[in-house]
Amino acid sequence: MTRAEEEIKKYDSQWNKLANFRSLWQATADLCFPRENNITHIYAQGVEKMTHADDTAIIDSKEMSDGLLSAIIPAGEHFFQLNASKYNPSSTNNMYVEYLSYATDRLHNELFSSNYLLQMGETMRSVIVFGTGDIFSEYNINIKKLNFKDYDISLYVILENEAGIVDVHMLKVPYTARQAYQKWGDKAGKSVLEAVADSKKENDIFQFLHIVKPREKFNPRFVTYWNTPFESRYINIKDKTIVDEGGFFEFPYQTPRWMKTTGEIMGRGQGTEGLKQIRMLNQQRVDFNECSNKHVNPAMDVLASFEGDYRVFPGARNDVSEFPTAVPVELKGNFPVSKDTLEMEREIIHTIFYKDVFHPLRDLKGDRRTTLEIRERLLEGLKRIGQPVHRLWYELFNPQLSRCLNLCIRNGIIEEPPPGLDLVEIEPLGLMANALSSGQATAFQRWIAIGVELKKDIPEILDNVNIDEGYRNLGRKMGVRLEDINKPEVRDEIRRVRQEQIDARQAAELAQMAGQAYGQATGAPEKGSPAAALMGS
Repeated sequence: MTRAEEEIKKYDSQWNKLANFRSLWQATADLCFPRENNITHIYAQGVEKMTHADDTAIIDSKEMSDGLLSAIIPAGEHFFQLNASKYNPSSTNNMYVEYLSYATDRLHNELFSSNYLLQMGETMRSVIVFGTGDIFSEYNINIKKLNFKDYDISLYVILENEAGIVDVHMLKVPYTARQAYQKWGDKAGKSVLEAVADSKKENDIFQFLHIVKPREKFNPRFVTYWNTPFESRYINIKDKTIVDEGGFFEFPYQTPRWMKTTGEIMGRGQGTEGLKQIRMLNQQRVDFNECSNKHVNPAMDVLASFEGDYRVFPGARNDVSEFPTAVPVELKGNFPVSKDTLEMEREIIHTIFYKDVFHPLRDLKGDRRTTLEIRERLLEGLKRIGQPVHRLWYELFNPQLSRCLNLCIRNGIIEEPPPGLDLVEIEPLGLMANALSSGQATAFQRWIAIGVELKKDIPEILDNVNIDEGYRNLGRKMGVRLEDINKPEVRDEIRRVRQEQIDARQAAELAQMAGQAYGQATGAPEKGSPAAALMGS
């Protein structure tokens, strides 16, 4: 068995194990995410995707994914800060601080000028609906930009290492013969070359398998694209041949899970968890529509002697010879109850997708609220999804941003770090980070308040507080932009100038007091006074 055949067999084995998940995803996609419902059913291009009666889950899942992404990545603002790790030697070195501040700004610019937010929106929707998302990151030398690709959940399988971290990714990706030839040339495979040679077949679809996994024999002292921590292999499935081999310095696929059951590799999302309730809502909507239609256009008992169809449209005329000719059938259903039941089921779907969290003002009733109260309501709501968001940072943002930083450095977009800066940490910023870390900010403020009270009896108590760093950290936790926080050297210069002004003012006041004292002392001392005696002596 060839290496290509072995890899295809491994993929097929893992693919078969996900049969139950694929059925679950198909049902969930139909009700929550129609764009991605080519899982167990293959729909022709251009067909209608919305196949169910109620679209509440579709709208709510979209609003939740958009709202969560906006809370993590605020528009036009920094959503992370690069810091020197406390385990890095001289982590407070000003040279490191300046470099990491520069790298933070530059990396944000590169991300926001690429297709990052566009693809992340798709990944976030998949994570929330299915529980698993998948996004690939690279530096595209043709467009000279970072580039990202989101892949549908029906295309890949993953494996975890002993620590529970995804380190094997197997993706089945379709290419037309023309696309495959553009990517790999004569190495694309015999079937592709034959199709490219025929103008009628050059757009035929061929399946390729991309496998990325840890390299079995890796020498860290000699790193090249042929000796990287992760190996990459493209396989033409039809021809069962390897068409490309290489490697990655970092794992290029990030596959975050929203929540995870022990023993399962794939995650579970709000859509899969609420599937039963979403199905019930759709059935209630069908019943509601049927009840409504029966009230608007009820069934009728028509006399057998009436000829033709009894017309019921507005302004209809029916010529009859006896009355009553047609009598509406009495309806047994209760329309108001059906409507109330439908609204109750919708509220449950709203709760499943945290509508109150991401739209705190839409259904707010009563008097006007202050900006502070609205912000606190939002932060309180965001805390309810803290655990899945922590997983997102661990499985998605941290490895993704680390890779993007290294890609930019290797391709000359960001300068090389200064010598000795080996360990870099990524600190989340923004509204979501503020919600998750607000306990630390509140604790700092309470600690200071207690210290101020104790200072009355223990004057030196506040010597324990690093006021400068604590206040700067508080600003970052609250979402203050980094450019609005003075660098330590700017702060120190402001203090130096202020102290010089104070010293100069005090010197001027002392000079004025001395001049006044001298003027008052220039008169002759009173005769017989100690001063006169002193002068005489």
